This record gives sequence, C-alpha cells and structure tokens, in this order.
Amino acid sequence: MDKPFRVRPAKEVLENIEMARSYIPHTRRVFLADGNALVLSTQRLVPILDALGKAFPNLERVGIYANAQDIHHCCGTGCARVRRNWLLSTVRSWA
Repeated sequence: MDKPFRVRPAKEVLENIEMARSYIPHTRRVFLADGNALVLSTQRLVPILDALGKAFPNLERVGIYANAQDIHHCCGTGCARVRRNWLLSTVRSWA
C-alpha cells in the first residue's frame, strides 16, 4: 500500500496546521511527515514554518524527514536562509 510522494498544496498544509492548533494549541514540537520536506523550495517552506510559529506560540522544534542528498544540497543553498528567514519572521510576527 505504498502511495507515491507528492507535494501537498500549501492551502491544504495551512488548513491542517489550523486544525491541529484547535486540538493541541500548546504544542512544543511538530514533525512535518509524509515525505522529505527539503524538496520544497525556500519560498514554499518558510510560509509553512511561519504558520506553525503563529499557530503554536510554544513551538520549540520542527522535525522533518530528509535524505542525505537533500541535506547536502540544502547546506550549500537554502537551509541557512530557511532558518534565518523563519527566525526573523518569527521575531517580527510575534513581537
């Protein structure tokens, strides 16, 4: 019963975050499941991280699946930007 990997629409992800917030608002850790989140572009990933930060004020950690190739690629391109953009937008949004 393997299902093929697909990138879920942003609207669907944001709706799921909002639904989770209504059930577990004090969440400190989130795991982005169903595949390798590092295949997403920075432009797709940062809004998801922003939405998580806004939905869960106590959020401390976001975990993901990733393979070695994507981590290696990310280290040279977008990971620092994702991290920096999320932290900066978090400070601006929650201040």
